[in-house]
Formats: sequence, structure tokens, C-alpha cells
Amino acid sequence: MRPIILGTRKSPLALKQADIVKVALQKQGHNNVEIKTYQTSGDTLSHAPLSNYGGKGLFTKEIEEALLRKEIDLAVHSMKDVETYLPENLVIPCIPVRENPCDVLVSKYNYTLESLPFGATVGTSSLRRHALLMHLRPDLKIVPLRGNVGTRIKKIQDGYADATVLAYAGLSRLNQLENIVPLEIDLFIPALAQGALGIQCRQDDTIIYEILMHIHDKKIGFCIEVERTFLRAIDGSCRTPVGGLAQYLNENEISFRSFVSDPQGKQICYEKIVCAPKSILKEVDFLGKKMRKWLEDSH
Repeated sequence: MRPIILGTRKSPLALKQADIVKVALQKQGHNNVEIKTYQTSGDTLSHAPLSNYGGKGLFTKEIEEALLRKEIDLAVHSMKDVETYLPENLVIPCIPVRENPCDVLVSKYNYTLESLPFGATVGTSSLRRHALLMHLRPDLKIVPLRGNVGTRIKKIQDGYADATVLAYAGLSRLNQLENIVPLEIDLFIPALAQGALGIQCRQDDTIIYEILMHIHDKKIGFCIEVERTFLRAIDGSCRTPVGGLAQYLNENEISFRSFVSDPQGKQICYEKIVCAPKSILKEVDFLGKKMRKWLEDSH
């Protein structure tokens, strides 16, 4: 059988995530898997905030185009980077894994959010993290900080800022868990689908689709569906500070916590619901529309 060609970005984290998927496929007996890398728009825009360029999709567009050209058979994405609506003829049938979705504070001195000195500098170019930091610690000075995980950590070590906020998932996958302090998930709500990997393929590629079904985690996949339903309802773009997390409490209950805010974190709305899996999609759709209206009315 010809090799399965897997497309991904060139960053160390993207390559690690592609390797996770490659190993999962090999465990199913698909030993001939090759990784092909692409540079995306998001990789070249290393200084300005992504929201200036449209945000979501900047780390996936070139890989999706390669998929449509049939250069690759599947693409591995961080689900938080995936557009709210997928390109025509592409699907994401497989969510194989989700790491701990929380954010962490990274600093030389293991600061907590509470122990950061008054007026400390925190580097981030995420609108969500900026808004939450300003809401919880309005004295902080937020400075832009972009680049891959290693670049951002080095900037903190070099004294560019006192701390930064990163996803635990990326640090864990890269085995870089030094000098981190987890942020309280009820207050510092993660990006929708943070920590989850998504595998994309062509809708008409029934062979690859069937292969992917064997490494799909149904519960994690459903939680991501819940979060992306909320994202569609709230019409979330990279210009809206928004977060949300769905988690199974048990077989009969799912919790969904969320927030939406103005860019400076001055007007913020937190919501949490718990309901049965059969009702959750309808509930989060309603919640997203309600929170969108709150945001519109508060401006």
C-alpha cells in the first residue's frame, strides 16, 4: 500500500503533534506514514497580532490547500486554530487526543498570578489572555509576544517580560514543564478546543476516513463539537476575547464553562451550565447567542 502522507506545520510543536498521530496510526497497523511540512501564513506573520490579519485559519490555510490538491492524505491541526467553518469538501472526522486544556503562567521565578509584582510585564498577543489578565490583574502591563513555544520561553528567560501565558498542552508535548504555574480554569478559561488535535481529510476519501475512525475518541470529539457549536453561536473570531471548555462529569452530565469580554477585560461575562449530553448542543447554542447579545448591548 502507498504511504499515508500527513501534512503539518514546520514548528517543533506541530511536528511533535504530527508524530503523535503517526504513532497512533502505526498502532493500528498503518506503518507506512510520511510527514510533509508546510509554512503557513501564521508562521510568517511573527510580529503583528494575528487578529490584524483575520486570526483563525492562518495556521491551517496552506495545509488545507495541499489537502485539496491531493498532495497529502490528511492534515494534523491544533483544533483551537481551525476556522469556525471548514472549507468545502474537507472534514475533521477524528479528534484522537486532548491534553490538559488549561493555561499556565511561565516565569523565571515561578510567579503565581497573585504573586506577580504590582505593575509586572506579561507578554502575550492573545486577545483572550490579554482580556483575562487585565480583568484579574488590571495593574499588569501587557506587551506583545508571538512566536513558537521555545521563542516565547527564551524571551522570558532573557528578561523581555516578567511572565507569559502559554497552553499547558504544548509545553507538555514538548517536555518543557519547568517554571510553570497552572492558572485556575474557572477564572482563566482556555481557548475553545485548546489542547485537542484534529485530523482533517477530504470528504470523499472514504479509505482515509475509515482509517481515522479507529483512532477517534468519541467523548473528546463530542466535547470539541460542543465548544465549536458555542463558537459558531457567539460568532467568535480572533477579534473577540472568548473562551470555553466542555467536560464530561459522568456518563449523564456535561459541564460547559465560558466567558466573553471586551478587549480590555473591563466588561466580562462568565457562564457555566451543566446538562445531559443529549441537550448540551442546543443549550450552548442558546448560551452563545445570549452572550453575543450581552456583548453587543454592553458596547
